Amino acid sequence: MNYKIYIKQLIIGLLSILVISPGAECLAQNKSKTEICKTNMKIAGKYLEIDPEMAVKYADSCLAMSDSSNISCGLCYYYLGSAYELMSNPRAAADNLEKALKLSKKSDDLTLKAKIFQKLGYVYCLTSNYDKALEYNLKSLKLFKDLDDSTGIADSYHYIAIVYYYLMNFDKALEYNTKAFGLRIKTKDSVGIAMSSNNIAMLMLRDSVDRALEFNESSLAIMESVGNDKNLVHLKVIANALINIGLIKQHLNEPEAAKEYLNRALKVNEKTYDLRSKALIFANLGSQYLTAGNNDKAYSYLSRGLEITAHIDADDLKAVFYNKLADYYISIDDYKNAYALRDKFNQIKDEVFTGAHRNKIQELEFAVEKELSDKKNEILRKEKKTQLVFFVIIFVLILSLGLVLYSRDRTKKKTNKILYAKNTELNEANAAKDKFFTIIAHDLKTPMWWQKNMTELLSQKVDNMSTDRIKEITGILDESAQHSIHLIDNLLQWSRTQTGRIEFLPILLDVNLKAKESIEHLNLDAKSKNVEIINNIENGAKIYADENMINIILRNLISNAVKFSNEGGKVEINYKRNNGFAEISVRDYGVGMAEEELDKLFRIDIHHTSLGTSQEKGTGLGLILCKEFIEMNKGSIHAISQIGEGTEFILSVPVSANAGEQ
Repeated sequence: MNYKIYIKQLIIGLLSILVISPGAECLAQNKSKTEICKTNMKIAGKYLEIDPEMAVKYADSCLAMSDSSNISCGLCYYYLGSAYELMSNPRAAADNLEKALKLSKKSDDLTLKAKIFQKLGYVYCLTSNYDKALEYNLKSLKLFKDLDDSTGIADSYHYIAIVYYYLMNFDKALEYNTKAFGLRIKTKDSVGIAMSSNNIAMLMLRDSVDRALEFNESSLAIMESVGNDKNLVHLKVIANALINIGLIKQHLNEPEAAKEYLNRALKVNEKTYDLRSKALIFANLGSQYLTAGNNDKAYSYLSRGLEITAHIDADDLKAVFYNKLADYYISIDDYKNAYALRDKFNQIKDEVFTGAHRNKIQELEFAVEKELSDKKNEILRKEKKTQLVFFVIIFVLILSLGLVLYSRDRTKKKTNKILYAKNTELNEANAAKDKFFTIIAHDLKTPMWWQKNMTELLSQKVDNMSTDRIKEITGILDESAQHSIHLIDNLLQWSRTQTGRIEFLPILLDVNLKAKESIEHLNLDAKSKNVEIINNIENGAKIYADENMINIILRNLISNAVKFSNEGGKVEINYKRNNGFAEISVRDYGVGMAEEELDKLFRIDIHHTSLGTSQEKGTGLGLILCKEFIEMNKGSIHAISQIGEGTEFILSVPVSANAGEQ
């Protein structure tokens, strides 16, 4: 055993004896609670990377003897958060680290504060909260730079790189990993070099398999020379290197070698509490066995890995398992389960990588760039002031010039402030659009993926299928195609409103006639559910609106009403005049909606679509289109609803070119 490690463990053991042995009671009588607390805190720190459960025990004992609002408790909470992170409990880790951060604000210990930010950033990254992860890591980087702490700066670069890797921004990930690697070589941080080597290897894999393998083997060699098989962080570095080499062997189509390295990684992982790495190993072993056609073993590893993700809040890993299990179910011709799992995979993917998250990250990056720019400007301003003082002594005219420069600077600040506000507004609009297109992409992908699998099934197995089975599959294909066509039609109509290419030609319309045309168009859907559509609009009732838009609005609303009506139900269309406007309502007596569902209607940034009473699918776009069109017609739309009593959509439309006239 390395003699330094032996001495370190001996010290920990002696400290433990002093605190928890029977003789400690006598010693404790001569010690204040503060001294005991300090001793326990030191022991917690010594145990942190060797036995986190013992670290938790001693840190908890400190808190039990202290007022939890005491500034000194900040370090206890930091040790607890770090220990829980090592034990794969990100929720407990985040909770304790947030408490540590709160107390650190009262303290002058900037190094501890920077470490708390860093650890919080990593924990939030593990739970797929990437914008928070980046925010905290950037804060830690700023503090470590202010402290001129090279090790801390390198660690912050390392964790920022991890965030960008999970966001699949590989260029940024490589940039920050390279910065971390360079600093760690300067500081001769062996373990840090090994960690950066692992991360760079995965990024190199895209361009050079040989270089990726070289970096991982270098990492293993470094950790072998360090030789500490008790430190959990060291063991995680070794396990990650072995996992990476296993992935490289998969890439090289060497399945047996891949399994060998992954099983070696699993043995190392068993000495740690690292459930995330364990799940990753299971995912890759499951993938290997699935490729080899060993479905039973593949399912065993994949299901065990999915179970792990539920305990560690790892939504990104959960998505990986849903995707791989969908492949498993396809291999055994269970398309129903495959479809359900692929849909779950897409939902998590869309939630984790929404435009809102990307937008928040862009704002953080913009803030960092702005801060760097402000520092440069501050230096320039100081230089200008120095020059101004010097020249004022010689020439009074320079004072006037200085005032002009100052005035220009203030104007520039005001302009920048206006530009920043406009940029924020534009980012918010873009975030809503990004979310909208994410919704559309999801709604298009699912039926198209389903059509692809069904057509593959037909092409491969049609000769062995019964007529009923073929009819069932073609029925599914027809339903899926109709859904896609309806979505694309609505999407094209909406895009025309956004680009200003849709013609707006308002005329006086007979709304009774328009309602009859819409009812006739939807008559087959209504008859299939035995739903009666009642037109209560009086003959000759007029509105002033665009004919095409009103047709689309009425068809969408009546179609929705039929969709959510119960078998044998009814839909009513009503009309009344109100101060120069016509109120047209479409009411069903079906399932109704809760208040929280009503709040989601007409919003482009929230995906809201539900199955009808006969499992009819919707696109989630129809109501957005209705709102766009009704507002173009100088009108408004809202809905009222109660669970079990139905829903009523109410349109307000002008009755003449001059809205408001009787």
